[in-house]
Amino acid sequence: MNPFELHIAASLPDALDYLARYGQETAVLAGGTDLVIRIRSGREIPARVLDISRLKELRVIREEGTDANPAALRLGALVTHAQVVESAATRAHTPLLAEACATIGSPQIRNLGTIGGNCITASRAGDALPALLAMDAELVFLSKAGERRVRMADFFTGPRTTARRRDELLGHIVVPARAADERSCYLKLGQRKALAISVISVAFQLKMDAAAPRRCLTAAIAFGNLAPTVIRARKVEEAVMGRDLDEATIAQAVEAAVGEVSPRDDVRASAEYRLAMVRALVRRGLERLGGAAS
Repeated sequence: MNPFELHIAASLPDALDYLARYGQETAVLAGGTDLVIRIRSGREIPARVLDISRLKELRVIREEGTDANPAALRLGALVTHAQVVESAATRAHTPLLAEACATIGSPQIRNLGTIGGNCITASRAGDALPALLAMDAELVFLSKAGERRVRMADFFTGPRTTARRRDELLGHIVVPARAADERSCYLKLGQRKALAISVISVAFQLKMDAAAPRRCLTAAIAFGNLAPTVIRARKVEEAVMGRDLDEATIAQAVEAAVGEVSPRDDVRASAEYRLAMVRALVRRGLERLGGAAS
């Protein structure tokens, strides 16, 4: 392992000052579940590492809006996956994210890995990312120049590349609260039922018609590990919006899914298998959410 300079941030201003000076050559360490492995394997060779793990203000989940009806949740970048799963606020207001985070790794990984780290790593297989994309989350970046907000839809610029600037630190993720007439679910296929990186994943958040419970008014669906980056399934969304989730609609949505993904062969699955499985998961999710009960 190559030597590097380690700087442990004592405060948020300290971290931002360090990135302003050395951001171009600095990797940011939060939970370390991805970065440490990449450094040890030689896949990443930073000259400097900025450890932000002591910044307690980035470990908070806060409701925004009224107590009775929050409009969104603000999650600090250092909030762990375990915190997301265990939080009453996330389970009540952003259940899709809580469901996705519950599938990540082992209890040890969930207790160390952070929601911000999952975003910055930007893996096509990142479990939280399809959920955040389907919920139209917004990332809040901090720097000495001020605050900048980036929608998840604009964040991924390529495989493991993002719109983050090198002098910026991801401070918070703002996730809109799920409305009463919305239904959601997260489906993940792995080589095992637990402790597995996803072969593919699909996040669904649908707004249903109160007068016609099987009719989908709006849809947000995102795919993981089916393209070079996590993507919104726009053709699938178009296939179901304004229609009852009956067999004909679901069959059309399944075919639309196949037409907008570009899976690849890797050690976990072939592209052909991924195509077959996206058919199965899209069908399964729409059948589940199209039932009369949410």
